[in-house]
Amino acid sequence: MSVALRLGGGGIPGALAYVLAHAIVKPAVFLSAGWLVRSSGRSRLKDLSGSFRGNPPLFFGFLIASVAVVGIPPTILFQAKFRLYELVLAEVVGSGSIHYALTLVVMLLGSLLALAGFLKVVQTTYLTPGESVMRSPKYLSVLVGVLGIATIVLGLTYASVENEVIQKVANSFLAGRMEYVNEVVKLLSSG
Repeated sequence: MSVALRLGGGGIPGALAYVLAHAIVKPAVFLSAGWLVRSSGRSRLKDLSGSFRGNPPLFFGFLIASVAVVGIPPTILFQAKFRLYELVLAEVVGSGSIHYALTLVVMLLGSLLALAGFLKVVQTTYLTPGESVMRSPKYLSVLVGVLGIATIVLGLTYASVENEVIQKVANSFLAGRMEYVNEVVKLLSSG
């Protein structure tokens, strides 16, 4: 998100997309993982072997959210990341900035590290035999499932979300403020 804000007014929609995406994706990750820890009494990954096996709805929500954090289509977080990659790449091409080129590399490495981390979690908690934890309450399974489905649906309908929500919020946020900021910058740079 800080990269989006560094891009100025054009980055505001990207920052807002990240806020929206993370508001949906991160609760699914943390509610699922939190249930595993709470119901098992264990917090080390190696002690959670097979713990998701008895909770398919919870695992489904966790898996969808994990895929989103990595930045895999068709999730809303993929869309937000892709738009941000486009903006940073345009800066690299337009200005030849090594700073933005390095930023792009770091962003891609971050996604690869997220992939490695989530693959390890999925391998340990679902694919490795072990003791399944107590089944989650129905409300928690439903909530995490809804968040997982929303992650995909909002990714598939992202163009509409971007046009009807994100861009309108960005425009209202920027309306009149950019002129003010530009005037302040002029005053400060002339003095």
